[in-house]
Amino acid sequence: MSASYSIDAAEPRNIVIDGADSSFVTLDTSRGEDTAYEQRVLGLLRRIAGYETGRVILRAVHVMTEQRILILPTETVAESQAIRRGNVLAVRFSASSIDRHGNPVANGPGISPDETLFHELVHCLRRARTWTTPTNYLDNSPLTDGFENVEEFYAVLVTNIYSSESGRTLRRDHGYDRATNSTLPLLPMIEVAGMIIPDRRYADNFFPRHQDSIALMRLEDFGFGGQTFNRLANLPTDFNPLHQLVAFESQPRPASPGVRADRGTAPSPPPRAGAAHTAPRRGRQ
Repeated sequence: MSASYSIDAAEPRNIVIDGADSSFVTLDTSRGEDTAYEQRVLGLLRRIAGYETGRVILRAVHVMTEQRILILPTETVAESQAIRRGNVLAVRFSASSIDRHGNPVANGPGISPDETLFHELVHCLRRARTWTTPTNYLDNSPLTDGFENVEEFYAVLVTNIYSSESGRTLRRDHGYDRATNSTLPLLPMIEVAGMIIPDRRYADNFFPRHQDSIALMRLEDFGFGGQTFNRLANLPTDFNPLHQLVAFESQPRPASPGVRADRGTAPSPPPRAGAAHTAPRRGRQ
């Protein structure tokens, strides 16, 4: 037995929760445990849908035409993950990540039950977007700042927007502190005038450091497509590098050399025949 989930009954139901699915894993569980798992995950999806960031991702999932997402339990203690099998994207959501009260077993920002599930849904969405170009999804080009590849960078980034909307601590990267078995915060705490506050400089510097990778999120066959990108960029969250990119691109650029700002003024004449001339270099200012 399985439970289907949809924000709106009129939208495709592309998310299925199955606590007893045996297609991917075999678990020795009772029907009661299976049902409890399904209800717990259903509750997490409803929590995700309670935030605009969550609704943006869930809407994008629900309009997928060729794939569906199957959420199922696993006894693996390792982090949950999204895997592709045929036209199904299976989210192996570890039961050990949450206790019987729905509280996280692990420590640190970005890994509460709903954040963990949201993170995996972002993986599924991008994998669906790159369905016909799997090499784009599997691009393992290393990035700086603790992200082993662009896929984990995108998942952590979008989850941080979700976390920001819900007023929670942002995750620094995809790594963790082995000594404490905890993820690390994006904003370290500093003391200012006797008060301990987050150091906002780290959040402000996130966009400039990763501007090129963020811009690729618009691409239909590499990122999340223009529509989902724009919806995320329009979210008024404190942390939103996508919004910063749009704002940066909308800034007026300096006039090209040789062109005066005065209305009606003709541009400088072209160089004389035979005269050396070098075109101005183009690029970000």
